[in-house]
Amino acid sequence: MSEPLAELRVFIEVGRVGGFRAAAKSLGQSPGSVSQTVRRLEDRIGARLFERTTRQVSLTRVGRRLFDRCEPLVADVETALRDVAPEGGDVTGLLRLSAPTAVGPLFLDELVGRFLLAYPKVRVALSYEDRKVDMIDEGLDAAVRSANLMAEDSFMLAVGPKVSMAVVVSPDYLEDRGPFRKPADLTRADGLRFRFTHSGLLAPWSFEGSEGPYEVEPQTRVIVDSTIALVELAAAGVGVAYTYAHQAQALLDAGRLVSLFPRSLPKRPRFAINTLSRRHRPARLKAFLEMAKTVPRK
Repeated sequence: MSEPLAELRVFIEVGRVGGFRAAAKSLGQSPGSVSQTVRRLEDRIGARLFERTTRQVSLTRVGRRLFDRCEPLVADVETALRDVAPEGGDVTGLLRLSAPTAVGPLFLDELVGRFLLAYPKVRVALSYEDRKVDMIDEGLDAAVRSANLMAEDSFMLAVGPKVSMAVVVSPDYLEDRGPFRKPADLTRADGLRFRFTHSGLLAPWSFEGSEGPYEVEPQTRVIVDSTIALVELAAAGVGVAYTYAHQAQALLDAGRLVSLFPRSLPKRPRFAINTLSRRHRPARLKAFLEMAKTVPRK
């Protein structure tokens, strides 16, 4: 507490218990320190706050007025400080998270489920959104993002496996518009493109060749900011999508999609959990980060 507030806290305790020694005991201070603090407050105000005798300590008229005005205010301040202080050993409260839609089935849904079971006093508010977020303005404890969407000055913990990509197309579209024998053939395909909402840029279609990485530019037919929509549009026969392999896997297994050039696709870096500070993390966030370290990397 600042000095005036600390002085008021001591004054109120003396007035409440009716003595310097009793107040010193409840505050964990020496009687001399309590007496000096009250004296400094009296000097600050310019009035005596207590009548002191060998038998008792009682509030003066000025002291009573100050006590009645300040006692509820100081109590409110102390309550507020306790409410916002990080939890001790008990993991409680609301954990606010943001993540791209692709991360849920990759590892985050399972991680959050385990976390809630391990810490029954914690609540989670999880928003799936494919955009850059401001963790301060939006009141987030952490945001899961790829490297190009990390907030500046954030601290990150890489989580989960490296991300596999896939070029997917419906069998009907492939029969009608194919064949696509090499990635360069996709320049004549109807491209279903993902757009980063924070920058407006289209996600590149990157490939690995004998001479190194390169990009292919399809004929853009659809631009969308949802990776789920990319997969569904590809399955509907609208065009070819470049997306996360795990999001297309169910439709690949069902035969509604076909994968092209899997050996030419690079793996992306792991996603990372981003936080704004290493200090003063609430216990719930510390516990979540520790559990995130147990997510398999393969």
